[in-house]
Amino acid sequence: GVISVVANILPGEMHRLTQLCFQNDFAAAGKLQLELKDFFDAMFCEVNPIPVKTAMQMLGWDSGRLRLPLCPMAEGNAAKLQNCLESLQLL
Repeated sequence: GVISVVANILPGEMHRLTQLCFQNDFAAAGKLQLELKDFFDAMFCEVNPIPVKTAMQMLGWDSGRLRLPLCPMAEGNAAKLQNCLESLQLL
């Protein structure tokens, strides 16, 4: 099993990644992980759950508001996250 923040946004890709590991195909799993690295980095550029809730809102999903002490993402980080979502053709 895996606890995955990223699976909230990319469930299919995270399922594929774990399946490849279960099949001992670590070369393909590593390739997929590297393809998703920029997105992984964007999802952890600020304290969890700020990036995942922000990504969900960018995708039009109601993720609720952030409660204190959490605050909105910094503009630069939000732009990085948006660029990643666009590059994955989710936006």
